[in-house]
Amino acid sequence: MATFTVSAPKVDRKVDGEYDFGGSLAAAAEKFGDEIVYSNFEDSAVIALQAAARRRLEATNEDGTFKYSDADIAEFIAQYKPGVKATRASVSTFEKAKALFAKLSPEELRALLGGDEAA
Repeated sequence: MATFTVSAPKVDRKVDGEYDFGGSLAAAAEKFGDEIVYSNFEDSAVIALQAAARRRLEATNEDGTFKYSDADIAEFIAQYKPGVKATRASVSTFEKAKALFAKLSPEELRALLGGDEAA
C-alpha cells in the first residue's frame, strides 16, 4: 500500500491518500495488466532520464562554457540505468560564491562591495 500527500499550494489544500498498486511487479501486472505496468514504468523512466540529461545540458564551467558536449550527453544517455543515481560533485559554499562573483561585471562587483551606488 502506497501512502502519499497531494498538495495544491495555489489553493492552500492538502489531502493524504493510500492506494494499493499491488506491492510487487507481479502483483501490479496481475492487477493492472502488463501493458499498463510497463507503460507507467517507461513514462517514469523517460522523465528521470530527461531530467538527468537536462542537468548536463545546463551545467557550465566557471567561465560560462558548457561542461558537457553533446557527445558526452549522448554517451551518458546510452549508458543510463534507471534508478541508479549519478554522484554529484560536492561544491563548497566558497566555490559557489566565487563562481557567482566571476559572472559579475566590474561595475556590479563594485556596487555589491559598496564602492558605487546601485549598478
